Amino acid sequence: MNIKLYIGAHKTATTHIQSMLENSKNILIENGIKLLTPKNLRPNFLDSLIKVVNSSVLEDIKTLIIAEENIIGVPYDFKIYHGIYPKIQNRLNNIKNIFPNADIEIFFSIRAYDSFYRSIYLEVVRNRGYMPFNKFYNKKKFKDNSWVFVLESISAIVPKENITLWCYEDLHELFPLIIDNLTGLKKSDEIISKYKVQRTRASLSSKTIKVLDSFYSSGNQEEGSKIIEYLNNKYPLNKINLPYLPFNELEVTGLKDKYIEDIKLIQNLYPNINLLNINGYNLNAL
Repeated sequence: MNIKLYIGAHKTATTHIQSMLENSKNILIENGIKLLTPKNLRPNFLDSLIKVVNSSVLEDIKTLIIAEENIIGVPYDFKIYHGIYPKIQNRLNNIKNIFPNADIEIFFSIRAYDSFYRSIYLEVVRNRGYMPFNKFYNKKKFKDNSWVFVLESISAIVPKENITLWCYEDLHELFPLIIDNLTGLKKSDEIISKYKVQRTRASLSSKTIKVLDSFYSSGNQEEGSKIIEYLNNKYPLNKINLPYLPFNELEVTGLKDKYIEDIKLIQNLYPNINLLNINGYNLNAL
């Protein structure tokens, strides 16, 4: 069996691509492809995956697409551990042990560090309750974080030529190529045209974060989540309530420079990886 793992990273439009694939399940099934997404696998993805393996649903399946970013970790890990997805190698090895004879491919997207950390932080706030940014982000702790190390961990599990990588900043232009690579079909036009964009939760605005910070306490998580959603409905992201931007201009420049340096390093260290236009349509504008 050919197994295609679409594992993130978080906040790189994973939900959008998952939904697009879900919407074209009939096309996938007609071509011998089984799709598993978070609704099939959460909260305990390993137990859920083992149940699928032990059932009859994989009979006559040539390709299994597993699209679930929580396989490699969760946003709150950034608060607890050092590094970007430090447990990714062990987690992917668990998948490999479940499918010892399968040909496994990995699909992964990277994102500029400044916007990635900001988005991960807002996701943590939304799901875990409010905390000030300086309780989440420690400059010294995050200093050595690198997508290069993530690629090193992934390539320890699967051959480098089985890894497909792209930049989130290039997503719009790369959609057809991503879908074709993920499915192994040449039906991206049909899959994309059939999909009606589903409205997702609006990102937390700077006003919402400011109000939360004014009465911050480590209170009940459930109450905190309710307050957060209430405030964000009251102060939605728009031209008045601007995006939350935790880094100053100098910090943003430094993080973007590091991102571009790491992309070049990935290109040099991993020439056999399938890099989808990794030089970027928009990277020069970062």
